Amino acid sequence: MTDEQYRKRINFLSQYKVLGKRIDRLVEEKDKWWRLATKKTTVITDMPHGGNGENQMEIAVEKIVECEHKIDDSIDDKIKKRIEIQKAIDSVEDENLKLLLEYRYIDGKEWWEISKNMNYDYTGRNIYKLHGKAIAMVKWTPNNTP
Repeated sequence: MTDEQYRKRINFLSQYKVLGKRIDRLVEEKDKWWRLATKKTTVITDMPHGGNGENQMEIAVEKIVECEHKIDDSIDDKIKKRIEIQKAIDSVEDENLKLLLEYRYIDGKEWWEISKNMNYDYTGRNIYKLHGKAIAMVKWTPNNTP
């Protein structure tokens, strides 16, 4: 396997984590708009006054709804990507290597956590060697997802 093939497989498997971060960011954005909407108070008066003609509450609610739609779409994308990534991981025949890939790319665990969970010595860097072996066993190419 070439370095380019290795990087492409890593990038493919890493997409699940990236989608999770996107969802987290959208939730934060929605929360920001919600806080803005609830901070604004409407004062009803019979006195005419100038303004920019926009209702800030209405704008915030529109942004919240827009964020919710984006979150729903991103969750759907994440579910589809999870299925694709699991198929790629399932193509690895060795159960220990499959577990290593699931810990890393589905659960998002750090190397030291994976080593601990799998009873490997992290200081010996065996986990990196096993990871390289697992990636080489993944039957996936960018043009034909498993």
